[in-house]
Amino acid sequence: MIDKEIILHVAKLARLELKDNEVESLKEDLGKILNYFITLNDVNTDNVEPTFHPFPINNIFREDIIKESYPVEEILSNAPESTLTYFLVPRIVEEKNGN
Repeated sequence: MIDKEIILHVAKLARLELKDNEVESLKEDLGKILNYFITLNDVNTDNVEPTFHPFPINNIFREDIIKESYPVEEILSNAPESTLTYFLVPRIVEEKNGN
């Protein structure tokens, strides 16, 4: 099913260099994996609902209630540096011209 040429072709696509013993080992391992998929194809799934996640997921919604926020001055009082209504932080991305 899997031969040396296929292993070498896949290795080339993945930019891997394989030794001869690694090729033989991979040939056996990939053969086992593909045989397992053949086994899975034989499983009867006629009455099985498709699943998209192993556990049920439910969104927890709450009403979107508009309420007053904290005062800007109080929030900014915890910042090491700020100006008017913004936090000042060190620049971490340089502009194209190197500034």
